[in-house]
Amino acid sequence: MIPTRTQYRKWSLPTKWSFWAAVIGLPIGLGSLLLTIWPLTKSDPLIQERGQLLLKTAQETRHNHEWLSEVALTLSGRIDSMPPGSIKTDGLRQLLERHGEWLLRDSYGEEKYIHQLSLDLKEVSARLGTPNTRNKLLASLKSLDYTLDDIHFLNNFLLWYVSPHMSETLTEYQIYSLGWQGLPGTSYVTPGGAKPAMKTFLHDGKPIVDYLEYLGLID
Repeated sequence: MIPTRTQYRKWSLPTKWSFWAAVIGLPIGLGSLLLTIWPLTKSDPLIQERGQLLLKTAQETRHNHEWLSEVALTLSGRIDSMPPGSIKTDGLRQLLERHGEWLLRDSYGEEKYIHQLSLDLKEVSARLGTPNTRNKLLASLKSLDYTLDDIHFLNNFLLWYVSPHMSETLTEYQIYSLGWQGLPGTSYVTPGGAKPAMKTFLHDGKPIVDYLEYLGLID
């Protein structure tokens, strides 16, 4: 409250000093606060793009997981018709191309393998295409060095590898939008619960199912 001239004259000298210190200090304090907050109110385009690509990667790898699960159930005879769809890799490819240094900043030598694995998934996607029959899918798989479980493991491993960044960056709503168990667990489980049939992701002749174990092998 601003004093009247009469009130001001009656104040002691220390009171007057306190008054003027408050008058001068308040604008300075507000100015400093605004300078601190203002940069936070401006969105960094790089961070925005990174978040969008993380979400896109999460959505695509989740889609791949669900599609591959349905394909596996089709091959086992539990589902009659081939599910429509294909493997999507655009989000992960763009994320690694534009933000690979940030994404792999805490890596311990596996960064070259992560890049190669993402390229492998892209190639598999192109080779498989959009199979609309069981026979077409089986014919495509015969030409690959991957079984269906290998492909499924590869996709889910890449999702698992990137998921810590997703947990840090995506909102709870965005993670919730990915569906039940939107981010992966620590190991690969076949859709039918059987032992995975693999010919690429093997260690000592046995299928690798633990993502951390595989990460240790490529470090």
